[in-house]
Amino acid sequence: MKNFRFGKILFFSALILILLGVFVSCGEKDFDPAQTLDNFNVPALDQINSVEISFNCGRHTVSIEDREQIEEIYEYMQGIEAYPCGTMKGIYGGSYCIKLYTESSEFSLAMVGVDTFRVTGAEDIDGYSQMFMTCDIKPLISYLDILASDHQIEQIENGKTVNDIYELLGMGQKDADGAYVYNLMDGRKVRIMYDSEIIDYINDDAKVSAVEVLGESAEFIEEPEPDVPRLVSIDGVVYSLNDDEKSYAVKGIDLINAKSKLKIEDYICGLPVTCIGDSAFRFANILTKVIIPDTVTEFVEYPFQECDNLASVTIGKNITVL
Repeated sequence: MKNFRFGKILFFSALILILLGVFVSCGEKDFDPAQTLDNFNVPALDQINSVEISFNCGRHTVSIEDREQIEEIYEYMQGIEAYPCGTMKGIYGGSYCIKLYTESSEFSLAMVGVDTFRVTGAEDIDGYSQMFMTCDIKPLISYLDILASDHQIEQIENGKTVNDIYELLGMGQKDADGAYVYNLMDGRKVRIMYDSEIIDYINDDAKVSAVEVLGESAEFIEEPEPDVPRLVSIDGVVYSLNDDEKSYAVKGIDLINAKSKLKIEDYICGLPVTCIGDSAFRFANILTKVIIPDTVTEFVEYPFQECDNLASVTIGKNITVL
């Protein structure tokens, strides 16, 4: 009797594991494994002496030596999982760059927007930096928004010229009382009075005479997880769940591990793939043939830009936007 009960337990345990496996792969092809920052030799926390945060396309820098802040940044970075999704020459319009300094090395993570980054230790491809896509970076960006905004506030002092403020905050909006209101990166605003009327942001001699910080930092609100993954990679192609959570879009490609002959998935976890995203296959010289399924209805701009070896693209019959 005991053996029978034990056998039932093993049977149902195996059944649960099988069902979980089906859920993870959504009953289709297995997903490519995600990469973490550990794949790129991020230094251990106890080795990090200081952290440098640059923002506004590198125009401003904050140096951090406070251990509590370093530990918080490090913790946010440890939770990031990502997939290779193409390349980029430099970082145009990058939001933040984090540099971790040890006694003998430097590790950097540079972000582009809210879902893409490059990192020290990733391979360069034909002189271009390998990029990675993630859904896990928003909490880190929210935390950095507060740090950057605090830094901006600290830099606003009486006697600073309007040009100094322009370099720090950009252009403000004049209110009814003649003050200028500027947006900070974390959702707060700062209201600045100058000692004279502003004629020219670049060459004006007007100086700060009063400063008022308005509002509170916006709290990061974690979105509820959908029933299907927000981001998956299959055969080196990265697919992202669209905002309606009813379909997927092709967002990028792993230029090192993708196949030369590529068939785009028609369904992922039961949802159709409906869009080929902006520059999704840019610089993918590995590609020679691509087959687009009938579920795809839209191509965003330049999906196959500079794919020098691409000889054949088979387009599905339902494309309505090219």
